[in-house]
Amino acid sequence: MDLVSQLRTEVRKKSDVLADALLTEASRNQTAKVAARILIGRGKGFVIPTAAQKRILLVEFARRNLVVYGKAFDVVKLLVIV
Repeated sequence: MDLVSQLRTEVRKKSDVLADALLTEASRNQTAKVAARILIGRGKGFVIPTAAQKRILLVEFARRNLVVYGKAFDVVKLLVIV
């Protein structure tokens, strides 16, 4: 196998891995959206915070030296109505 063929094979393999990763992420996002709709639909105090509310939550967690990763605030449960 010549160098060009080897490179093509390597690029195809990496492309396949990337495509699989993107499909997995898309599936996770879709699952998260369905889960959020279910939680909110039950009327048990779950809400989707706005971007401004997410920033406030991040600041408050940081003030308490707590680290938050990823999509930690896609859905939150309120203990009291605000």
